[in-house]
Amino acid sequence: GELNLPVQLIGHPIVREASGLAMSSRNLRIAKDLRPKANLIYQSLDWARQNSNRFKPWAIEAEIKLRLEQAGFGLEYFEIVDEHTLLPISDWHESRVPIACVAAWLGDVRLIDNMALYDQRA
Repeated sequence: GELNLPVQLIGHPIVREASGLAMSSRNLRIAKDLRPKANLIYQSLDWARQNSNRFKPWAIEAEIKLRLEQAGFGLEYFEIVDEHTLLPISDWHESRVPIACVAAWLGDVRLIDNMALYDQRA
């Protein structure tokens, strides 16, 4: 079915639940007691976006990694990359459109999400 298509990073807005969690068939597999915690993925991306004008990419990555690991996620990666090359950036001037990408396990469900960070930077 169409839910098995590989996720494309570019040009497809992410459809979100009211909580911010990216909609996915996998969400149905998240244990009920863990569902509120799943929203931390979106909140972390949003925090990165809101603070991209205050902190360097590496500092944001370090903060988010700490937050998610302390919350009990099995973090696979949280990286800020360039929209076109998908390579990690170490400074904001390296990318016109930096994107925060995350993959983390919550129980036995792998959650992935991403968010463009450019709209907060002047």
